[in-house]
Amino acid sequence: MLHEILLSLSGLPSPIWEELKGTQDVDDDSDRSFGSYTSSAEKAMLRVLAELVDLHIELRQATAQISSSHSSPTCRAVSNRIKAKHLQAFIDKIIQVETLVLQEDAKYVGAYKIVPLSTIVTEFQPWSRPLKWLLKTTQLLQSPTCSTAMALDYLRGEGHTGYTDIKVLTTDLLVAAQQAWIQRLTPWLLYGQLPAFGLDDFMIMKSVSDSSMAYTLRRKLVPYFVSEEAADAVLAIGNAFNQIRSRGGFLHKSGISANVCTTLFPTSLELLKSLDYPLQSNAFADMVASINDTISQAALTRLLPTHLILELLLIVQDYVLFRSGEFSLTLIEQADQRLQTHRTSGNSARPVRNLGKFEDLAINEAETTAILQKTWSELAALLPDHEVDDLRRERATAWLSLKTSSPSLPVNTLLPNKTSLTIDLPSDSPLHIFLSKTDTQRYQHLSAYIISLRRAEAQLTKLWSVSAHRRCYPTPFGPPLSASQKGQHVLKTRRAREDRRGRKMRTHWACASRTLFLLTEMGSYFHGEVIQKSWEHLHNWLDVDDPRRPGSSRFSSRPTTASSKQLATDMSTFGSERLRRSLARSRRQDPRMIARAHHKYVEALYHALLIDNTSYISILHEFLTAIDHFVALFQRLRIVWEGLDLQQDEGITDAFSDHAKEEEELLTEMRRTNNKLTIQTHELVAAIHDADRQRDVSDMARGIASVGFAASTDDDFKPWRAKTLDRLLMKLDFLAAQKKNKLDDALLDVEDD
Repeated sequence: MLHEILLSLSGLPSPIWEELKGTQDVDDDSDRSFGSYTSSAEKAMLRVLAELVDLHIELRQATAQISSSHSSPTCRAVSNRIKAKHLQAFIDKIIQVETLVLQEDAKYVGAYKIVPLSTIVTEFQPWSRPLKWLLKTTQLLQSPTCSTAMALDYLRGEGHTGYTDIKVLTTDLLVAAQQAWIQRLTPWLLYGQLPAFGLDDFMIMKSVSDSSMAYTLRRKLVPYFVSEEAADAVLAIGNAFNQIRSRGGFLHKSGISANVCTTLFPTSLELLKSLDYPLQSNAFADMVASINDTISQAALTRLLPTHLILELLLIVQDYVLFRSGEFSLTLIEQADQRLQTHRTSGNSARPVRNLGKFEDLAINEAETTAILQKTWSELAALLPDHEVDDLRRERATAWLSLKTSSPSLPVNTLLPNKTSLTIDLPSDSPLHIFLSKTDTQRYQHLSAYIISLRRAEAQLTKLWSVSAHRRCYPTPFGPPLSASQKGQHVLKTRRAREDRRGRKMRTHWACASRTLFLLTEMGSYFHGEVIQKSWEHLHNWLDVDDPRRPGSSRFSSRPTTASSKQLATDMSTFGSERLRRSLARSRRQDPRMIARAHHKYVEALYHALLIDNTSYISILHEFLTAIDHFVALFQRLRIVWEGLDLQQDEGITDAFSDHAKEEEELLTEMRRTNNKLTIQTHELVAAIHDADRQRDVSDMARGIASVGFAASTDDDFKPWRAKTLDRLLMKLDFLAAQKKNKLDDALLDVEDD
């Protein structure tokens, strides 16, 4: 029977345990029953062994199933460790006991070669708790939804049960799971390649979104010992390898070996081998940071120097965000000329309600391309040649295009179609490492938003250059004709007409002036305050010289003063601080770190310009559309008045036009549009006030604490952020000071129309 017990403990089924289960509740002393030759105490001890037999058999079956069919390689590795080490240790114990029994060792064999059952039970009873815990662990691993992160979290938690034997088991299985995970991570860290097996259980996957990064993170599958910053760094390492390989043509021009993975392989492999298990978060993060820095210094910094990034950013500032006023005005002029051509070639007798609107107009791709090309030509003829600016214009001509964009543009009134300036970099340009498609889309929205504001401002400003509206036109004739009776009659008639028209237009000029003031102040704040200071903040963080920046060291020839010498002496005492800043500056040369900082800058700028405020954008779009209509009414009224003047003064009559009736319709529509603009001005100022009240914690979270894995480092980029919109609102509040009854009258007029 002892031999049968030992064989069954090894995992072989035996009928004695079935007989034991049959006598569990009933004591049967018949000659053929199991209870006829075992006492109650022996049955109790045999039940302990029977439980071990069942645990061993279930464990062997569970581990075999997990090792052969589970989708997670980490779960398979833990199962294999249980089977190969811990179950094997149990079998070794059985063999050890059996060997000593056969050798008649006094520890097991007593007088008359009797082996007490209690001795056998004493030897195997300590295995009960470990085997139960191992079975519980395998049951968790058997779940199809069990992932690496879940298994690691479970093993980490089970290490704090208070039992020494369980802690030893959990530590060993935790090491096995971590080693299996690191083995799958190694191809990604060394070559930028995903593991060959178990992609559904890996924390990195191929990106399915429209992004320049080919791979993305799955946060739910990140193990507990991998911090958020380290996970982003791991993603950046593999993406860097893939980007380097995708820029093979530029690698050759830069003098960098195309097989950079092989070059960095020994260093990265040594760092991986230096890890101690079980892994600690700090040690893993340091290893990842070391590999990341090695890649940056060996390839990325040479592949994409900082000066190339700065050149792109300067082009974006000048031509996408329209720091170059000549470019924006020329683009607006060329677009308006194209629109005027379409309006002239179409039906000239448009209804008064549709003047200046885009409902029946369409601009194709060829025309938008021609608009930008003519803009570049006009700009080249307008501006003097300068070596730096001319080269930058050439790059901008090659990299920028005016294209029809998706309907998601928040504000776009430059052309009837949803068009915006798009950054189209060459396919082999290393700048793709820096500029993501998300940032490119943000720039499209920003450029369309800024050019729409500037176009409305330019349209209103042009009204003051129309002499027929602002003064007596043509100039009244002087003596001797004015001294005659006929001349005095003509002068009196014209003055009465000009006075009548001036009184009618006074409220419209006030509306135009008020609207122009609003647009001017908004443009001045958004561009002069938000965009300019945000750019200066980013430029200072980059810590590079801009030839156009005042005080640039490249052009500074001012001698060192005594005070500056004293300052240099004082600063020399802070050697460690200077070293820290030097290291931070070297890290800022990493294109990926600059790209993360730039992404934060773009997101903060997008939010600071209120583009993501849907209520404000909706009101602004209607406001800009109403301005186009208002300006078109002004222009049409001038033509009608010229016709009336010819009819009254010269007797020239147009048989196909009724200028008097059209004048009445235009003035009625202008009054309606005037009231509408007055209401929308108040709504726009109120929307800006609401946006100012919402600039709290959400502003900081969206604008500053967005993307980036080095969020805790001293050299992390934090975008410039205006605390409030007071500088703008103080200038606009007088627009909201209009008397309540006048605003109510405007509302009633609009509702009646």
